[in-house]
Amino acid sequence: MNIDVNINCARLVIDSNMDLTFVLCTVAALSVYANSQYMNGTEEKGLIFTARNTRGTRAALWHLPTMPPYDEVPETVTIVPFNDRFLQFYSLDVDFRKKIVYIYDRHYRSLLAVENYTASMDNIAREKPFHLGVSTGTVQIAVDWLSHTIYWTDSTYRWIAAAPGAIEKMDNDIYKIIADTNLYHPDGMTLDPLDGFLFWTDSGLYPKIERSDMAGRDRKTLITKGLISPISLETDIANKRIYWIDTATENIESSKYDGTDRLTLKRITLSTLFDSRNFQGK
Repeated sequence: MNIDVNINCARLVIDSNMDLTFVLCTVAALSVYANSQYMNGTEEKGLIFTARNTRGTRAALWHLPTMPPYDEVPETVTIVPFNDRFLQFYSLDVDFRKKIVYIYDRHYRSLLAVENYTASMDNIAREKPFHLGVSTGTVQIAVDWLSHTIYWTDSTYRWIAAAPGAIEKMDNDIYKIIADTNLYHPDGMTLDPLDGFLFWTDSGLYPKIERSDMAGRDRKTLITKGLISPISLETDIANKRIYWIDTATENIESSKYDGTDRLTLKRITLSTLFDSRNFQGK
């Protein structure tokens, strides 16, 4: 399937072993996850796109095996379509150990799990709803690939919640609200399962970046100064840094896990930045 769509969003991938690299989306209103992991002894790497209903097309998963290098973009992309024409994919993350893609679908206000994800995308199962009742606001997903827990922000309900990501537990629709005080518009989310940290942005009345443990305890406000609309967040686990995008200042910034050593990496003027992901090159 040839890529032939509008350019109206931008996503960022950061390679910590190379110079800062920008991957600007050429797909209207999509989510992307950068992945480079070993599965069954074979390294699988690439970008996973979720294209939502635009220009009459159905929602789909796209796999673009172009990382690294970034400049060898193929003319065709492996695609897995979904039969339901109402699905609208807005956010995703991947549990590479379980080979599951987790997706936020705005139309049905649900979180979905898609099993058997591999680079070939030749044996992917049907989407399985595992939580109904998220809002139609801003919802971002983050996966703890050690405990297989799914976290998400919800800007309308103004909370951060978590649910077990194991397929055998999904029928029970168990979830827990882990933070819901002093939140105005929680947006971007990322985590470091190894150090046990959960990070999120709040682009509401008092913009800030916060950190807690994986259960939402021991909350700390890391950064407030100079923030206007921080809407995305990502961790560099190897170097213990966080990266974020502020769509109002048009800045891509970074700091250590404790909020110190703050750096402005890039300002992209006349742009609308939506999300960022960190890529650890092999």
